[in-house]
Amino acid sequence: MSAYSNWSSSLKNNMMTTYGEQVVLRKTTITNLQSGGNYVVGDSLINLAGCPFGYQGVIPGDIFGSWPYEITNTVTPVLGALLGVKFSPSLSMQIDVAEKVCITNNSDYIVSAKVKTYDSKLIDNTTITVNDLKVTLSTTTLYGTTTPTPVVGSDNIIINGHSRSIGMVTPIYAANTVVAWECLAKG
Repeated sequence: MSAYSNWSSSLKNNMMTTYGEQVVLRKTTITNLQSGGNYVVGDSLINLAGCPFGYQGVIPGDIFGSWPYEITNTVTPVLGALLGVKFSPSLSMQIDVAEKVCITNNSDYIVSAKVKTYDSKLIDNTTITVNDLKVTLSTTTLYGTTTPTPVVGSDNIIINGHSRSIGMVTPIYAANTVVAWECLAKG
């Protein structure tokens, strides 16, 4: 077997580098707000209070509650409150005034990335399993904006529509500057 054949076989078996995948970093933030009134079963519009300084508001696709309720309109805070937040489906339980309401917002960043499987020598079936992927993310999105720092536990990497949680994040440096993020995408 030639040296090229060994190298080629090793690459196919251990690296499986793939290009052309659509990779998305999904940043998830949770903001605790309060109900701005009493709402009953069947309501599909509420007001929320207690927006922290700098909070951007809600957009369609954000969710709240354990049901979850999907927000269907864009609302920007006015004097620390979100007025007229619409959602679907309608409430299945009562919400009392000042009751805690957690808003979950997912922001997606399409990034350049290199996706590959882990070398079999690194698979220990605890930290790294056979289904995990090594994803190297660019520090800029495909649109030229800065990619936010991936966070273990709350963010996900979506590869060709399949969401994977992030198990580990390591910055890659060049001249004291982070130039990429190496992430363990749990499979």
